[in-house]
Formats: sequence, C-alpha cells, structure tokens
Amino acid sequence: MPPGAGVHACCCLIPCLRRCSCCYAAGEVNNEYTRQRNYLEKTIDSLKRKLATDSEAHRADELRIMSQNVSLIRELNELRREIKVRDLVSSTNLIVAAALKAGRWRNALAGSTAGCFPRTVIYSRLRSSAVCSSAAAA
Repeated sequence: MPPGAGVHACCCLIPCLRRCSCCYAAGEVNNEYTRQRNYLEKTIDSLKRKLATDSEAHRADELRIMSQNVSLIRELNELRREIKVRDLVSSTNLIVAAALKAGRWRNALAGSTAGCFPRTVIYSRLRSSAVCSSAAAA
C-alpha cells in the first residue's frame, strides 16, 4: 500500500503528528521510564543519606564500646594486682605465723646483718626449714 492510504508508518524516526496509537504508546513508555528513573534516583539518594547517618551512628557506638572496654580492662588489671598483693601478704603472714608458732623465727633471721635482710632470704630459710621439719616428722 502506498503511504498515506490509511496506514501510518510509525516505526520511522520522525515524530508522528497524527498521534496514532503506536506513537502514543511509545510516548507513554518513555514517560513511565522517566518517572521510574526519577523515583529510583531519589530512592538511591535517600539510601545514601541513610547509610551515611547509620554509619556515623555505628562508628560512634563502636568508639563508645571500645572506650568502655579499655576502662574495664584497666579495672580488671588493677583488681588482679590487688589480688596478687593480697595473696602475697596472706602467704607472708602464714609463713611468719608458722615460723613463730614453731619457734624458728630466730633461726630464719640468723646470719642477717644489723637486722637488715632481704625478704627472699627469710622466705627461703623458712621454707627450707619447714620442708626439713616436715620431712623429719614424716
């Protein structure tokens, strides 16, 4: 059929002035595509902003938790030091009490000069005398 005989050639690149159904549908598709593209761009921008705010909040929480952990670790270390000191004092008191009870305190201090003696010497003498006396008793 010749052009213009009632059938419009819509597939050409020239815009249709007669607004036939196929050209109208193509325009609607383009409008819908543009509308969806705008919606998706706005959604992406919104999600980027939300990610930035959530990331900042997460970073702040992480820093807060890390600082709390540091302070708790310091407190634990201080408590461990206190326990070590208490155990040392307790064991020292037990050794001295055992030596006084057994009457070996003067023997433990024998050989010291002018009452100045290292604590380790006393402990080693008390322990060795306690080991010797317990072995002799057995």
